[in-house]
Amino acid sequence: MPKRLLAIAIMLLGVSAAHSIEPAPGSVPVPQTRPTERNPGAETEKSAEKPANWSTPQDRAAADEDLELCLAELRKSGARFKRAEPIREETVCGELAPVVLTGIRSIKLSQPATLTCQMARAVSHWVLEVAAPMATLFVGAELTGLQTGTSYQCRRQNGSGIGKLSEHAFANGLDVHGFLVEGKSPVAVISRAKDPDENALFQAAVRGGACAYFTTVLGPGTNDAHDNHFHLDLRPRRGGYRLCE
Repeated sequence: MPKRLLAIAIMLLGVSAAHSIEPAPGSVPVPQTRPTERNPGAETEKSAEKPANWSTPQDRAAADEDLELCLAELRKSGARFKRAEPIREETVCGELAPVVLTGIRSIKLSQPATLTCQMARAVSHWVLEVAAPMATLFVGAELTGLQTGTSYQCRRQNGSGIGKLSEHAFANGLDVHGFLVEGKSPVAVISRAKDPDENALFQAAVRGGACAYFTTVLGPGTNDAHDNHFHLDLRPRRGGYRLCE
């Protein structure tokens, strides 16, 4: 993404971020403990013997307490979703308490997204507090939908056969390919470096604003694998570090 567009987006979002984008202290969306290892060196052959998503009753009880709070916040945001059965694969992939997100108030997802509650909550707030108002500001039309891609999928990063597992493997990531606006053509997520029009400004704004809600934001210009969509996730990192590229 051109630095100029990102700078414009950040300036435009600066004022509103102080009031709505920045989560209140202590309420920054934190992903539910994933059903896999936290130690990078723990991904060994032992994980195949006993999947890490087989939790103890004590683990479940602690997660349920946090989950109920998250679900209550998700409902308050106007998200349309349903609870889903635990996902347990014969690998380290999975999620104990997924939700299936289908929309946020009047804004529809083109396909249901299977996510952790915390990830669904972050998506809901980003859509309502950034994407919707930026569509009105730059495109001059109401946001009516998201063109969504991969949510839960047991795979490694960038679809490769080696390396770290993707956050999609834990229902902790979502791909967004475009935005539907009333009465106008969809705004596809593409490289817009040579086309600084209203759609380019809108795309830069929603991308920059996403960094306040997600710990990973990737898209056109990051690498070839993300040239046609935003990848958003809540991967936990040391010191609260966020990857916003």
